[in-house]
Amino acid sequence: ADRGHCRVVDDDPAPGTLVGVDLGLRTGVAVYAPDARGVVRLRRYSSTHLGSRATLKRAAPRMLQEAAPIAEVVVEGDRAMGEIWAKAARRLGATTTEVSPERWRAVLLWPRDRTPSATAKKAAKDRAVQVIEWSRAAGGPAVPPAPTGPLRSDTADAIMIGLWGVVDRGWVAPADLPFPVPGR
Repeated sequence: ADRGHCRVVDDDPAPGTLVGVDLGLRTGVAVYAPDARGVVRLRRYSSTHLGSRATLKRAAPRMLQEAAPIAEVVVEGDRAMGEIWAKAARRLGATTTEVSPERWRAVLLWPRDRTPSATAKKAAKDRAVQVIEWSRAAGGPAVPPAPTGPLRSDTADAIMIGLWGVVDRGWVAPADLPFPVPGR
C-alpha cells in the first residue's frame, strides 16, 4: 500500500537495523534499530575522517559489522564510495539504497528549508538534534549520546538519511517524528 510519501508493503519484514551514510572521506554514519518493543530509533551516530579510499575499503566493513545484524544501508553522495559500502553490506546480507539529498529533503524538510544549500544544511542539523533528543527520550539500553557540541554536517546528514530510510520503509510513521514534515 502507498500512504502518501511513506511506502508500506504488507509483507515487509519486521523493522531491522538500518544504517544511514553520508558518503565522503569525512563520512557521517547513523544507526537506526528497533528496541525490544520494536520501536525504531536512532541508536548511534558518528563522523569519521577516513582520509583515502584505501582506508574506506578497510573501515566500511568494520563499521557495518559493529552495527550487525543490519537489514539495509542507505547512502547519499559519491557513487564510487557508495559501491564500497554496498560491497560491505552485501557481505553481511544487507541491501543498499542510494538516495539523493533532494529526495530525502523533500520528505523531511519544508520547501523553505531546502534551498539554498546553507539553509538546507542548517535545517538538517537542527532536525538531527531533535532526532537525537527524541531517540534519547525513548529510553532503553541503546540510546545515542547527547551531542557535546554542534553537529558536523556529515553527521547531521547521515542522521537525516537514515531517518528518511526508516520512514520510507514504514518503520517510523511521519506522525511519530519529533517535528512536522511536509504531507503530515
